[in-house]
Amino acid sequence: MGKCIGLGKLYLMPVCLLAGALILHGCAAGSGAGPGAGGAPPGESAGLTANTVKHEPAVTEGQEIIIPLPVNRDTPSSRVVDRGLSQSAEKRIALTFDLGCLRERKAAPASELEWLNEPTISLLLILERYGVKATFFPQGSWLEDHPYLGREIARRGHGLGNHSYTHRSFLDLTDAEIIDELRKSNRVIEAVTGFRPYYYRPTFGLYTDSHLKIFAGEGFPYTIMWSVASLDSAKVGPWGPITPASIIYLVVGWADDGKIVLMHDQPNTVKALPSIILALRRKGFTFVTLDEMLPPPEPVNPVKYTVKKGDTLEGIARRHGVSVAEIVAANISEKILEKYR
Repeated sequence: MGKCIGLGKLYLMPVCLLAGALILHGCAAGSGAGPGAGGAPPGESAGLTANTVKHEPAVTEGQEIIIPLPVNRDTPSSRVVDRGLSQSAEKRIALTFDLGCLRERKAAPASELEWLNEPTISLLLILERYGVKATFFPQGSWLEDHPYLGREIARRGHGLGNHSYTHRSFLDLTDAEIIDELRKSNRVIEAVTGFRPYYYRPTFGLYTDSHLKIFAGEGFPYTIMWSVASLDSAKVGPWGPITPASIIYLVVGWADDGKIVLMHDQPNTVKALPSIILALRRKGFTFVTLDEMLPPPEPVNPVKYTVKKGDTLEGIARRHGVSVAEIVAANISEKILEKYR
């Protein structure tokens, strides 16, 4: 998979297309996935199982379909950034929040685990009170359970990025599983907010060289790291327990022009945030979203193909160097997203 090159800047701490209408005849029925499955691994995309791939879905003459770009050695890599790249006369800083922490982490059935979502509401209220815009990276499955919070984030003018669907370490996943994580999360974000993110923040801050090619191929020209770690998701830091005071000390003490601050939806973060905002403003900082600190990415126009007489989906896939399942996944019907609206 390539060497592991992505680590938090200060400490290694755990941190918590759509394409329109491809009519895949015979593909949706009998799969057991159904609308609302939220996507599945390539080869078993929503409404598509290994059995249905074997019985190739039909395409019709004149139909326009999206062809996903194959990931190979010539694929460009996503650019890793831990601070702003664009120049400004102002002293700027970007607050970013990873969302999707669990209230209960000990072994228990999934039904007994509850999301920790109250801090997210408080963070949004504090940011609004002080007129600050930030960038949020919600875990896809968390956003799936709390779509109203995603809509509020977008409505209030904050930025949004992808932070995977289940927050598993990508070092433990296959390429196909990584692609599935990215796509499922993007589908939920786009369905909930109407916005398709082009930032990806690695879970636990870990990635490899080969992962960066996958990120770029999936529409993420930027891989977002950080240059200031608040350590707010940890219980203990190098000096002792993590407290609101320690979070304030780290963020304000390490702040500098163009830096990206990593925080989470934690109770201690809520307590620390007002003091952080006031202290950084006294130091002359302007708060911006990542969109304002990074150059707009080059537009990536998807490859579109118009089906000709005699074409088969297998033949089209072979001609473009991708699989039938990858074409199906890139052209999933919008109906799958209705449950999140």
